[in-house]
Amino acid sequence: MLSVGKHALVESQRAVPVRPGSGLPQQVVYLTPKEELRFVYGHGSDTSIMLGEHVSSGNAPCYADLNELLGKHTAILGSTGAGKSGTVAAIVHLILDHGKTRDYSLWKPQIVILDPHNEYSSAFENHLRLSTDEGNLKLPYWLLNLQETIALFIGKTEFVATSQANIIKNAILEARIAGASTSRSISTGSSVLRRRCARSRRR
Repeated sequence: MLSVGKHALVESQRAVPVRPGSGLPQQVVYLTPKEELRFVYGHGSDTSIMLGEHVSSGNAPCYADLNELLGKHTAILGSTGAGKSGTVAAIVHLILDHGKTRDYSLWKPQIVILDPHNEYSSAFENHLRLSTDEGNLKLPYWLLNLQETIALFIGKTEFVATSQANIIKNAILEARIAGASTSRSISTGSSVLRRRCARSRRR
């Protein structure tokens, strides 16, 4: 019991005082009605997608509200081989097809999937693949901040060489100055950055 002065604020008790069936045999067990299942698993609406059916609850349909699903972080958890990638692909297809089922002419979601293991290419036939290795994705140096650039060129070590970090910093400053004075900002800045990095490696 937590008390302040003479007044008791909270009374706590360890463990569970009453357990189901403890000392009360032949208790009645009730099935969960569909109204309560809809409260747990959601219900269909214009802003929801049907994920599937819950087999342990009488094939109750399970819905996900798009505002909640896309407006917050979502995690798909499971052991190896449980079907996490397939679940993600199915959810993405449901989102893409939501406009067709609801007849939304302006429904054209743009979804970016980071797929380092190439798991989703077969699931989306009309996808656009972007890869730096294939030359169709170019990331300018100014996309990264100083800490990210140092981690890219030097590495995330506990003790980063101060001289190398200063070389990267000065190269970025020179590249930005050169880029501000010419229309070829990215190409000129990138060449300056490459020259400074090459010098640092020779040292």
